[in-house]
Amino acid sequence: MRLLYSTFDSLVDFVEIELAWFHIVCDDEAYKKFKTPWYRAFFRTGARRNPKCGMEYLNWAAGLRHDEDWIDPNDQDFGKPTNQALAAQETIVLYKWWKEERPTRQDPMDASGWSAYCDKRRKKGEVQGYDSILPVLEEDETEEEKAHALQILDVCHRMESDQENEDTEMLIRLIKIRKHLWT
Repeated sequence: MRLLYSTFDSLVDFVEIELAWFHIVCDDEAYKKFKTPWYRAFFRTGARRNPKCGMEYLNWAAGLRHDEDWIDPNDQDFGKPTNQALAAQETIVLYKWWKEERPTRQDPMDASGWSAYCDKRRKKGEVQGYDSILPVLEEDETEEEKAHALQILDVCHRMESDQENEDTEMLIRLIKIRKHLWT
């Protein structure tokens, strides 16, 4: 988990601090739009985090195409996105996944029904005088209840595995674009 969080936190810092600063310093319109005092832009001091500014830069970079300024119009890559554009597009996807999509994922314990099942078993145990910390008292469960519990656990484990696989896939995608994450 530490690798996932540290790498994606670095991506967030890259977008919200480094690209935002780069955009403000290199674009007079962005400098005015984001009302940055010259000394903050020049010395990179004060409130530097600006997600909107960093995303504005990435959206601009994502639209870059090979044109007549760079290559011959007869070249096979003419009109296609540049490597910078492709990396910016991937950075946008990863940034939005980390900031917007991943935090809204359902908790597998709650979504599968395992939390509710454990709460129900705890309440049953309290009524019977058992320690309320123990959610499952297997000795008084019927075979049907045990099968239901295993079914819920299977769903929970599948959801956890799916989320872990998604995290791994996104981490690999981030590692693949690491050489483009510099200003």
